[in-house]
Amino acid sequence: METRLANGTSEKKYWFPYYGEEIGHTGSKPDENIHTPMQWTDGDNAGFTTATTAWRGFQRNYQEANVAVQTDDADSLLSHHWRLIHTRNAHAALRVGDRADFRVHWATSHDVCHSG
Repeated sequence: METRLANGTSEKKYWFPYYGEEIGHTGSKPDENIHTPMQWTDGDNAGFTTATTAWRGFQRNYQEANVAVQTDDADSLLSHHWRLIHTRNAHAALRVGDRADFRVHWATSHDVCHSG
């Protein structure tokens, strides 16, 4: 997973999780397998509805990949997303401003030993 904490650049390359990705929904395309009902709990219908069935089936891992289970787990994917959001909100440099590209030349042992 590539995570971006991009600031307000003119390129608008912001990172937003797609519905369910923050708890581990998977799939090959968002409209096929990721866009299933949100998994809130490990209970009936994943806590999504009190109806007999939901409009669509849930991910196979709904008992582990749901908001209730991941909320109190500091190492969960959901907690990781929350930390990224809090970090971005806490640092103006990650929210606003311009982006500048730069190149770094890392000195090798050859460069250091043979500096003319």
